[in-house]
Amino acid sequence: MSIDGPERLPGVFCDTSVLLRYVLGQGDTAAQELLIEKENSKIISPKVKEEFEIVPERKEEIYLDFMELLTSEDRSIAEAKAEDRDYLKTNDVDFFKSLRDEIASKDDKRAKLKTLREKQKIIDQRWGRVSALVEDTKEQNDDLGLILKLGRIVDNEDDVQVICDAARWSDNGGSGLFCTLDYHDIINNRDEIREAILDYDENCDSLKIGDPSGILSRLDDQDDP
Repeated sequence: MSIDGPERLPGVFCDTSVLLRYVLGQGDTAAQELLIEKENSKIISPKVKEEFEIVPERKEEIYLDFMELLTSEDRSIAEAKAEDRDYLKTNDVDFFKSLRDEIASKDDKRAKLKTLREKQKIIDQRWGRVSALVEDTKEQNDDLGLILKLGRIVDNEDDVQVICDAARWSDNGGSGLFCTLDYHDIINNRDEIREAILDYDENCDSLKIGDPSGILSRLDDQDDP
């Protein structure tokens, strides 16, 4: 990676998990504040863009799945299990379960169908809102050496690519603020990830990895006089 010494940007690199937490309405007020209320630039990479753009397709699969259950005479939506549905991704599972439980709690079929349609409408609106906010898509980082080095720490190949993309953005003048909700692969390994990046290129500023609450705290510190 190369350093050209441009001025720091006040942006935040966002992982797919952060975008989905808001879009799917999973009760994370920090994600909403970061994405919608803060005026800082929201940065994504081609891999994040790719993952985010298929959200409507997966949401439609969930919608049709639940619609079929609600119109069935011999199956109950309360018994629907996420692990039986191959089309669900990791970021979809909690949403699937919470929507299933919310629908199942309604008294009759009409109320259940209304809840499903309302939820679909809200998600569509939020997806469009986030799409308009994250127009700044940075180039993919194809540095094989860094990819291989981070692959020894992070098992998920897509996560490795996203981290590499964030590192390149930071290296080329980005703020280094990298927001994710992936605790298993990224946040729990952030110290090792930072050390690996610095070991690979000692001139590269280390990424500042955190969840929405942590990144908001950093932004608030920057705002203080």
